[in-house]
Amino acid sequence: MKADRKFIEKTRQYFSSHDNDNIGKEAAREAVENITGFFDILASWDRRLHSNKNNVKSPK
Repeated sequence: MKADRKFIEKTRQYFSSHDNDNIGKEAAREAVENITGFFDILASWDRRLHSNKNNVKSPK
């Protein structure tokens, strides 16, 4: 997923305001991609978990 420039800039500003060091645009872009990837993995696990629950037949 490609993040837009405004979101990367907001990410850079956020982390720079919470740290004594300013982070660069590349570090902010990488942070956005990493967190996006993390949530993509969580979403895929959730979909797999729910699809398995729907496919399991309950005992009679």
